[in-house]
Amino acid sequence: MINALIKVEKLRADDEFFNITGIEEEDVEPSIKRLNIEKDPEYVAMVEEWSKKSNAFLDEKRKESEDIMEKVKAM
Repeated sequence: MINALIKVEKLRADDEFFNITGIEEEDVEPSIKRLNIEKDPEYVAMVEEWSKKSNAFLDEKRKESEDIMEKVKAM
């Protein structure tokens, strides 16, 4: 169940990213490599910040899924 939620959220995030920037998400990584900014301090800080947010989101969704499964088992 959590995998389905992750896929939906990724699709939503990709659409929102495109609507805001006009750039497809799949074009970002090749551009980062082409421009050689993987070690840029600003980029590294941004990746770390979003990694923490992503982990917190996944933990929250995992907990929600566990709660739903417990309710289903109780029925």
